[in-house]
Amino acid sequence: MIKYFLSTGIGMLFCSISFSQLSNADDPVQTFLSENSVKSVSTTPGENQWLELPKDGEVISESTEMARYSGYIKRNRLHGSWQSWYTNQRLCDSGSFFKGVPTGEWKHWSAGGGLLAIRNYDATKLLRVKDEIRRNHPRYSGYPLTRIYKKNRVQAVHYLRAGYSFSFSDQRKYSYSLQDAVKNNITPGNSYRPLFDECLHHGLYMNFYSNGLVKDSGYYNNGLREGLWIHKEATGSYVQGAYRNGVRTGDWKRYDTNNRITAIIIYNKKGVEEWRKTMGEKARRSS
Repeated sequence: MIKYFLSTGIGMLFCSISFSQLSNADDPVQTFLSENSVKSVSTTPGENQWLELPKDGEVISESTEMARYSGYIKRNRLHGSWQSWYTNQRLCDSGSFFKGVPTGEWKHWSAGGGLLAIRNYDATKLLRVKDEIRRNHPRYSGYPLTRIYKKNRVQAVHYLRAGYSFSFSDQRKYSYSLQDAVKNNITPGNSYRPLFDECLHHGLYMNFYSNGLVKDSGYYNNGLREGLWIHKEATGSYVQGAYRNGVRTGDWKRYDTNNRITAIIIYNKKGVEEWRKTMGEKARRSS
């Protein structure tokens, strides 16, 4: 059973996040801005689709010996509710698509039935952010992600990649059938790779350790971390603080397994550490 405390109206948050690294391609924006949202995660322009989808309509695989899934396809994109199962009939993932990108709540489980991840996405906001980027207005930027894009394209695109949401190394340079893509996810030892390449986080985000304990939890607003987060290590120690537009800001505190403060770190508005004090040691300003 998931338990987390309430603090300033936000759920108790635990974590230790590990995100995948960006490709070193020359132009990471070309594929991202493609009309077809189910593209290879490789940012090389002109990359073929990695996911081969059947004709429009409902797609179901009911074989007990193969990967099982249920979803809908519209105009060559996953659209509507989606679920897939392990061969032991336990759910692997569950969520909804809108024109090939995830929207609403998305969950991922282990083969043993343990919840591993909760994500919340907003397909409409993703389209709006992409539209702002396309228009590239010199003065107006309604979304923080658009402002980030103007300064650092690679960083902005990274926030909208599936690899930022679920860490995986498979770059999908070759074509996969829907059956093979699901089979990859339910095979022991493989990294979970959702059936989308781009997404925008908006709402609750949680990860769990294999024993069911919360690993990290927080809220996203328009694709960036916002408000109170707590990142918890496997040892039980954790850090707590606030994000503003995706960067750490203000006081962050580190606690031991007995909830005693062991360190205090202060970040400025740009997310740069300015001051640190470790309990038992003299406080120091960061250079």
